[in-house]
Amino acid sequence: RETDTSQIPELEGISLPSLCTTASDAQIAEIFDFLRVRQPNQNPRIEMIELGRLLRTDSSTLSATSSTAIVLSPGERISLTPVINEDAAESYQVIDGNCNLMDFTEKPVFSWFTNLGQLNSQISRLKDPTNIYQAPAASELESAETMVRIFVVVRDGRGGSDHQSFDIVIRK
Repeated sequence: RETDTSQIPELEGISLPSLCTTASDAQIAEIFDFLRVRQPNQNPRIEMIELGRLLRTDSSTLSATSSTAIVLSPGERISLTPVINEDAAESYQVIDGNCNLMDFTEKPVFSWFTNLGQLNSQISRLKDPTNIYQAPAASELESAETMVRIFVVVRDGRGGSDHQSFDIVIRK
C-alpha cells in the first residue's frame, strides 16, 4: 500500500490488479486474521476402489486393495469406482490481487493408468468417478495368465494427492 504505483509500468489496454495498494485497513486486518488461522491443505485419500463385473450373470461388487488380485477373462469389462474420504473436497479461501478473500471448493480429479488393456477414460471427476476397464482379447495375450496393474491417482487441485494400485489376472 505504501508503494508508489506510478513506478509500475503499464501496458496499454491491460489493467493490473491493485495488489492490495487500495485496500482499507479493515481489509488488511481481515487478510492478516485469515493468514493467522488458515488450515493447510489436507491430501485426499482413496479409501478403496469398488469393482463391478459387467456383462456377466454374477454382477458382484468387489473392493480392490493393493493386496487383492482379481481374475478376469480376456475381453471382460469391469467398472472401477474410487471411494475417497468424505472431506476430500475441502472449502478454502485465497487472496485475490485486490486483497479480497475468494471462496473456493476443491474438485478432486482421478487419473487412470494401466499397463495392458483399455480404460474408458484417462480422467474421471468426483461427480462421476467411475471408469471402465476392458481386459485385452485372448489373441493379445502371450501366456495363459497375464498380470495387469491398474493405477489411479486423485489430485485435489492444490497440490494434494493420493494413489492406489491393484492387480488383475487375465486368465485365458
